[in-house]
Order: sequence, then structure tokens, then C-alpha cells
Amino acid sequence: MRLMAFIKLCIFMMTIYITLGDLFLPEPYRHNSKQVRDNINELLVSLLPERKIINF
Repeated sequence: MRLMAFIKLCIFMMTIYITLGDLFLPEPYRHNSKQVRDNINELLVSLLPERKIINF
């Protein structure tokens, strides 16, 4: 039971760090939070298939 609570706490803290870190953290951590968020965004976008646009 304590393990599940610890895992939930870690997931919650990672979510807060990634989403709101650049608002309230000091500068070295602020930059890292934004970089992690950008990397996750690039990963998720790369998983989507590319759609070809047909111009008529």
C-alpha cells in the first residue's frame, strides 16, 4: 500500500514539475522543466502519422 502511495506521489510531483515548473522554480530548474516539456511534446507529435495535404 505504501508503494502505491509513493508511486502516485512521484507521478503527481512529475506532473507539477513538467506543467508548472517554469512558473515558480528558480532559473536552472525552470529551463530544465521547459526542456522536458518540449521533449515530451516532440515525442508525442512524432508518434502521430504524417498526413499529406493535397492541394487542388
